Formats: sequence, C-alpha cells, structure tokens
Amino acid sequence: MMGMPESAQSEPSLTTVGRTAAIRWRSPGAALMSAMIPGLGQIVLDQAAMAALFIAAVAVWIFLFFRPFRLESTNHGWLLLIVGGWLLTVAACCHALRSRKGGKTAGSLLWLIILLPVTLIFPLMSQGIMLHEAGFRDFRIDGSSMEPVLRPGDTFMVDRFFFRTHPIARGEIVLLKSPNTPGVTIVKRVIALGGDTIGGKDGQIILNGNVLYEPYVEHTGHPPEPLINFGPVAVSANKVFVMGDNRDVSLDSRTPYFGLIDDSSIIGKPLYIIRTAYKRVGRPLP
Repeated sequence: MMGMPESAQSEPSLTTVGRTAAIRWRSPGAALMSAMIPGLGQIVLDQAAMAALFIAAVAVWIFLFFRPFRLESTNHGWLLLIVGGWLLTVAACCHALRSRKGGKTAGSLLWLIILLPVTLIFPLMSQGIMLHEAGFRDFRIDGSSMEPVLRPGDTFMVDRFFFRTHPIARGEIVLLKSPNTPGVTIVKRVIALGGDTIGGKDGQIILNGNVLYEPYVEHTGHPPEPLINFGPVAVSANKVFVMGDNRDVSLDSRTPYFGLIDDSSIIGKPLYIIRTAYKRVGRPLP
C-alpha cells in the first residue's frame, strides 16, 4: 500500500500557529487596554454593551469630582474617589481578561496580577486632572508660622473655589498671596475682617473690645515687642487682618511690613492634611 503523499500529511502551518498565538494573546491585550482606560478593551473585544457600561461608570466617577458632590473636599471622599477609580479599572481589566467571546481563550489570572500596577495609572493620573479642574490643589508648607496646626513638611489640600461661594470668616485658615514676595503663597489665619478693631496687649488679642479665645495658638520663644503689643488697628473695608498660629515667629499683619491684606489676595481654603511626618493625615484643619 502506498503511503500518503508527503505533501498531503497533516502538519501545523505557520499561519495556523500564528492564529493560535493571536487567540491566546488577544484577551491579555484587551485587558491591558482596559487597565489603562476602562471600557477600551471591551470595544476591542466587540462587547459594545459592556464597553458602554464601563464608560458610563467612568463618567459617573468623573462627575463626583464636581458640584454638587465634590467628594474630594473631605479626606475620606478623596480616598473614596481614588479607590473607586482603581476598582473600576481592575473590574474592566478582569472582565476583558476572562472574556471568551468569539471562541477566544480566557487569559490566566496571572495576567491580572501582572497588570495590577498598570491599573493604578488611570485613577492616579485622572484624579490629578479632575482635582485641578474642580479647583483643588495640594500645597506643601515649609515654614513654622502655622504650628502646631501645620508643621514644616506637611502637604495639605486646598479648595481654590471655596470663597466663590462662602464669605471669609474670622478664625479661618486661608491660603493667600504674599504681600511682599511676588509669586509666593503663604498660609495664615484670618483674625479680623473689615469694620473690626483689633489690638494686642501682653500677648493677648483684643478684638472689638473683647479678649479673643484662641485654643490653636502656640508660643515657642521670646517675640519682639511689636508682636506682643500692637494697635489698636481699624480694619478697613475689603481688608483682613491675618496672623500665624505660632505667634512668636509669625510675620503677619501685626507688623507694618506685612500689614492688612486685600481680601482679593486670598486664593483658597486649606482643608485637610494629605501627607505628613506627624501621623495626622486626613485631619481637617481647625
């Protein structure tokens, strides 16, 4: 009996091998896309309904950064947005990885472990953009004039749009433009508003004839006389009188060099600490 012609024997062709490899790698490739942008991998997999679902979830996530929600105005809300964005990306990545649509082989869960670092890119980069657009920024304090509330090295979140909808209030910590150094921002506490009369006597602050109760104040040394006894100063309209909480070292409205501050120079309200060496992350600023 004659054998089968050699040309007719069943041998895997390069084309078949290439197609098998494409099937094996397609799910991890789509998962990588969804790990970067939720829903993108589902579009590649021709899963329109799931792609629309993930894209809608991303839209809701973005919406939560803006009014009326602005969840990032609290530390817990900000962390919830980051974790929620990460979980959304992981879910999209995992869904694309396990897809068997069109006869494809589902990717191994090992791929999910490999792709986990990639899933952090979308929530971290996107939340930075959303924070900026919603009016939030993080600042790092270098000086000691606001101790003990803010210590050198603390990074805190600032709402730059806060005073668009809220009046400036006495006792409020504010971020403002330095009256002496262009381009520099500083942090102080508002003590008096336009129409108030303020003065200092033996280290006590007298506001409109009453001694001010200030539980946040710290004294760390021997301040010069102008920081102990000053005024009385009549605060004119559209001006504010600001001071640092560390009264013995703070350069502020008690000195003629610094003086009263235009309320238009106030550019934001510090909200909470987000990084610190003093184990106070997330604490709202008093």
